Amino acid sequence: MKLFVDNRRKPELVYSDPTQWEVVTSKNEFRTYINNLLSKNQIPIAISFDYNLESDGDGEGLNCLKEFVNVAIKLRLPLPKIYLHCFDRSLAIDFENTLNQYTRKTNIPYNFEYTKQN
Repeated sequence: MKLFVDNRRKPELVYSDPTQWEVVTSKNEFRTYINNLLSKNQIPIAISFDYNLESDGDGEGLNCLKEFVNVAIKLRLPLPKIYLHCFDRSLAIDFENTLNQYTRKTNIPYNFEYTKQN
């Protein structure tokens, strides 16, 4: 399963395979979804984040990634492919910094891709 984290867009606006994505729209939904998967010893094969999940530009998508990375470090889980789908490429630096922490602490590389929005 693939997870799409966005409060405004749907996967079909970003990806050509929209039926393969489960959608969560908030930090709380993300947390619940991930905890449910972890309780079954599963993780998504890919997670696509919007940077902001709230209208005030608060970076909640980034906060979701940070939480997930911390759990992955603690449990020594490999990260799924991580995507950032947003309008501003410069925000990808924040995602890469978070993912670099994962690699520094686990010595496991990550797979990250910025998906430009039109």
